[in-house]
Amino acid sequence: MISSLDPARQRQLAIALVVLLVVLVGWRFGGESVVGWLRGDDPSARRAQRTRLLADQQIVDVRLDALGGQAGTYQPDRNLFRYGEPPRQAPPPRSPRPLAPPPPVVAPPPPEPTITVPRPPPVSIELIGIFGPERRRIAVFRDGEEIVNALRGDEIKNQFILNEIGFQSVVLGFVGFPDDTERIVMEDDDNRGGRSRRR
Repeated sequence: MISSLDPARQRQLAIALVVLLVVLVGWRFGGESVVGWLRGDDPSARRAQRTRLLADQQIVDVRLDALGGQAGTYQPDRNLFRYGEPPRQAPPPRSPRPLAPPPPVVAPPPPEPTITVPRPPPVSIELIGIFGPERRRIAVFRDGEEIVNALRGDEIKNQFILNEIGFQSVVLGFVGFPDDTERIVMEDDDNRGGRSRRR
């Protein structure tokens, strides 16, 4: 754009830029003086004004000895090849001591069941006589006031079975108890009511 201007115009533009640059530099380093000069202020009046401003300031003595640093006792001790002490770890909390389980309650053994061995009923009949031939003997029993005649193998009172018939005695079995027997002896004057049981 500048190259398209004629040489006279370019010269004027260059002079304007130099003047502008001088003004900016002067403003930067002595702007107040330049402004005062442009306004026509007296330099001695400006000096008097600066003197008054400085007279109002309080002057403080500077202690140069306080500016010197105090000798410290710190000695650098840094080794790049040495690790610092690891941080101390708190000991792990103690786990509570496990309580011993209570001893198991041992239940007393159940009482042994009472085994009641069934027993045959007592013999309630009396042998009062035996008669008849040897091949067909008949035994006569008395049950209170009742008289009962029975052959060998007969069932008496639904409780007894006549197993054997001898001369003076009989052998009775029990209904429901095939292993139990009892010998009944016929009553007489010398032996009344003699009884014996065998199994």
